[in-house]
Amino acid sequence: MKYTLTLIALILATALVGGGCRPGDHEEDPLANGIALMQTGANEAARDALIAAAALYTNSVTAHCNLGLVYWKLGDHTAAIASLTRASDLSDTDVRPLELLAHVLIEAGNEQGAHKVLANVEEPTATTLALMALAAQRAGSSDLARSYLGRALQLNEAYAPAIYNLALLCRDTYAAPREALSYYKRFQALAPNNWRAAESPQAFINVGNAEAADATEPRKAETVEPVAPPPAEPEPGEAPPVETPASNPATDEPAVEALLSSASAELADGNVDVALLTLKQAVEDHPGNADAIWALIQLYDTHLGNQERATEMHKRFSAIFPNDSRALEPEPTPAPPPAEALGDTLFRKGLEHYAKEAWGEAIASYQAALEADPTSSRAAYNLGLAFKANGDLDRAAKAFVVALELQKDMPKALYMLGLTEIQRGRNPSALAHLNRLIRVQPDFDKAHYLLGRIWREEGRPDMVRIHFERFLHLTPTGSSADSVRRWLEQNQGGAQE
Repeated sequence: MKYTLTLIALILATALVGGGCRPGDHEEDPLANGIALMQTGANEAARDALIAAAALYTNSVTAHCNLGLVYWKLGDHTAAIASLTRASDLSDTDVRPLELLAHVLIEAGNEQGAHKVLANVEEPTATTLALMALAAQRAGSSDLARSYLGRALQLNEAYAPAIYNLALLCRDTYAAPREALSYYKRFQALAPNNWRAAESPQAFINVGNAEAADATEPRKAETVEPVAPPPAEPEPGEAPPVETPASNPATDEPAVEALLSSASAELADGNVDVALLTLKQAVEDHPGNADAIWALIQLYDTHLGNQERATEMHKRFSAIFPNDSRALEPEPTPAPPPAEALGDTLFRKGLEHYAKEAWGEAIASYQAALEADPTSSRAAYNLGLAFKANGDLDRAAKAFVVALELQKDMPKALYMLGLTEIQRGRNPSALAHLNRLIRVQPDFDKAHYLLGRIWREEGRPDMVRIHFERFLHLTPTGSSADSVRRWLEQNQGGAQE
């Protein structure tokens, strides 16, 4: 299954919605009747009643707020925003209309507008700050999002949405499995009945994360979301069934080819899990495309050694595409695991040990994975991470060098080798690796930050300025950005600190 996060409302205006009444009990009062209808799910009838209520009670926060809420339920963001703006203008002290307005703005893709709305809240609540975190994350500032979530917990240390979102940030953006695990366990204790708490802690850490130990590549595609009830529609399963036989439409071909090429590239790099997610997405988006389904069958059979799953999908493929020559091929049969499959199994054990901070066991697993598959750059890279976490910088550096020998110009290995060399007091070597990195990936912001720090130690403010200005351009917010900005302001004209 493709793990994406879905923006679901917190229903922030529930306290403005009356309770206990049934439709028809207050037909003479359109506001009470509209609220009752909305509570039963009759949203279109509720909308009509609440339109009448807003016209009758022109200065009623409750009328305009609930009208905005029912518009949101019906998917009309424009009308929802208009009604909630009116409710916010009328409300002097209640921040819930502003919070719900911000939520709808974020869902509509207007993070800047949401931040502007929330900035007007004089006394922000934990919910206000969680929404500000969501807006910041959507705008690309994970550090700012984390700061807002921390402030939310200062106001309410048991606020489950902030705790869950911190778990997501630590897992997906900062690659800090230990912190993510701690926050997720707190969330489970606070919200045991929430559907997001159903996963085991270990499953949560490993969700959609083929390289959980990778501490250098934030997953920008994923976004921190408020915790909420499950969506009305079930999420697609692991292998979405193909409803209708179809050939490969010409309009699908470029998109499918791009996904298949991406999956092939990931497989070439040894990233089997990433390739699996890519191919599942291809099948989900293009269920009538034979090439996408066949590629997924081959991955299950050859790379994952899951003959049972491959056989099941092959039968489905043959039924849907009986005239495809591949449907006549024999079904996959169990075979001895190749070196790559054995290496992948050992690599996964390494991930499990790393997530538990069992550094010695992680090191042993990654070493065994590398012995089983000497071409695995990811095993060498994660071995370096494990050595580094265990405090063995010398062996960490050697492992990162091996990763680069196996995969030339691997950006994350160059970065971690540069960082390790700084920590070993080897600035000239760090400069060489980090300069090589920005030649390969010019917009690697953390590399520019480290280069600026090195040149500052070397007394070269001219070079510091070049890299700090580039870093600030790429990462304008966050604690590092603040310190960089202070240095630039204090060293106008290239003067040394």
